Amino acid sequence: MDYSKEFRDLIAYTKDTEDFIGYGNPNAKIMIIGKEESFDIKKEENNIIYNQASKGNWKGWEEVIGNPSITPDSIPVWKDSGKFCPLYPWKGDDLPKGTWTNYQKLINRLYPEADAGKMTTFHQYAFITEFNDSPSKTSKRKDPEVQQRITHRCKNVLNHPFYKSFPIVIAACGHYVKDYNINLEDIFNQKYIEPESVKIKTGEWINIHRKDNRILIHTRQLSNAFSFELIERIADFCKPYIEPLQKS
Repeated sequence: MDYSKEFRDLIAYTKDTEDFIGYGNPNAKIMIIGKEESFDIKKEENNIIYNQASKGNWKGWEEVIGNPSITPDSIPVWKDSGKFCPLYPWKGDDLPKGTWTNYQKLINRLYPEADAGKMTTFHQYAFITEFNDSPSKTSKRKDPEVQQRITHRCKNVLNHPFYKSFPIVIAACGHYVKDYNINLEDIFNQKYIEPESVKIKTGEWINIHRKDNRILIHTRQLSNAFSFELIERIADFCKPYIEPLQKS
């Protein structure tokens, strides 16, 4: 696979900082940004995953871009190899309940060929990252430590040209924008269009920002129960910006 100069530059930068980059396809049309990874880092097995997948994220990407033969098809099944690859993380695992299930539902609406039943495939069609790079079992409101990490990432990581290169950005982070002073327009060079703020029902809404043939969608966290209509409406806003994505 070939990767953009922007992505290569980002990996070179994070080699020194060890900032979290993300998972999935860097050449995709869609980037989804969540609040943070949801697991308890105090558990030994989770701490191992954190050090390999999150803290060592740049190392995984450095290996990927240094070896063009690494593709989603060439990556071994996670359970068989135990080797983590950020291009297709935990390949072969059943789709876990929660956020990833809903990411998969959205991608299935946009790319019908992505639907593989209970198996996770959305990483081939989207790039995933987080506003907060410190995992937490539950999201927090106005926490000083979370604010520190988000402020750092917004100023030093997420404002990198690579993250601005996606035609579609979905900020599925709900109240984090207000609680942690996240200026989506400044980070992603976008513009909010008030008539395109859509309320579906209580707790379900979509704010739309558009500029230069790109769209930024801000909505609630896609982790807990919500209506199928929310996924449908997000997909409807995305469709005009998607061309058929050819797998590399």
